[in-house]
Formats: sequence, structure tokens, C-alpha cells
Amino acid sequence: MREVLDSCLRAPELSFVEMAWNRLIFRNHATNHSHLFYPDGGGVSPDRDEFVARYRNMLCPFFPNFDAVMIHAGAVIRGGKAALFLAHDGGGKTTVVRTALGSKVLSDDQVILRREKGEIRAHGTPLGRFSSGPVEAPVGGIFLLEKSRAFSLTSIRLTDVIEFLWNEHRFVWPVLPKSIRAAAFDMVYESCRGIPLHRMQFRPDSLDWAAVDSVLARG
Repeated sequence: MREVLDSCLRAPELSFVEMAWNRLIFRNHATNHSHLFYPDGGGVSPDRDEFVARYRNMLCPFFPNFDAVMIHAGAVIRGGKAALFLAHDGGGKTTVVRTALGSKVLSDDQVILRREKGEIRAHGTPLGRFSSGPVEAPVGGIFLLEKSRAFSLTSIRLTDVIEFLWNEHRFVWPVLPKSIRAAAFDMVYESCRGIPLHRMQFRPDSLDWAAVDSVLARG
């Protein structure tokens, strides 16, 4: 533990230390290393869902160092473009992804956005219930989900999407070192800029994929 702490002190502005209720966390953004220390008998078994959540939260803070962010979203590929669906837990991401018959699924819960050769591409992850494997596509549109009695698409502002994403990841991005936090915000902004942004009201039996495809064709 002392060795890990000493390595963090070499670049304190790029380090993060947290004393959680059952663990001590060291995160070194200068070397892209994370260390977790548990008391005897502590830790989480790899076969529990909690392990997946902690593994995801351990990786997520380092993505901005690689021109990327991992976001809480579902996504499918339609017409060669990725449609991203944003919602809080229980907000319908999995439901929407499951109804996209014939589409490749990036994930129904966690998607990586990465800047590659001047464009933002969405990459699939196994961190969810559904995925078609390591598939990717340029981001074509973002849809903020809202359960309703009927289907509708309404254009929304860039600031609405950025605010939602930032608040949804308030336990990760706001506590990053200043320079890394700025990189994360730039990635979020660039990912949302210049593409169609819509609020999508829906119920499981009223999804209009032709309307979604029409939006993506303009992206």
C-alpha cells in the first residue's frame, strides 16, 4: 500500500484516493493504474453482479486518457450508424434494444464512445445483458428515452443531452482530476455535437423503427 501511495504522490494532481466503507481505492491517472485494498475477508466474488459493477467503475475513469468515454446507454447499429438510447436504470434501454430485430447490438447498458480519425465511433461492450460482440459504428443519433402511451420523436437541445449524460455519471466524471475531467467533457460535447438529438417517447408495442432510421439517415 505504501508503494502505491508513493507512486501517486509523484503526480498528486493526477491521483485520486478514496476511503470507501469496505475498501481503499488508489487511482493514478499518470500511469493509468488502479489499486483496491480490502480488509481480510473483504472483496467481492467474481460471480456476483456487484463485481461487474465495480469492474466497470474501475475502468470508466481512465477512458478520457485514450480519447474515449464509457457511457450508461443502450445502442444498436441501423444503416451503418449507431443509435444511442439514454435513460436512467429501468428507463427502457433494454426494452428498446430487444425490439430492434435484425440489428447488431452494441450493448443495452454500457457503450464506449471513442474519437477515431476525426469522428466519434460507438463500440460495444459485454457489460450488459445483450451484445453482438465487438461491433462498432459512427454515432448517428442520440435518443433520450421516456416511457409513454404512444410513440413520438421530438428534437431536443444539445445542452439537454450533455446535462443528462453529465448527471448520469456524476459519481465518476466530476471527481476526476481537472485535466481528465475536461477531456471527458470535451468527449461528451463532441459526441453530441452535429448529430440529431431527440426525446423518444415510447411503449414496447409502439416503437417506430422506420422513424428512428429516418433520423439516423440525417445524422
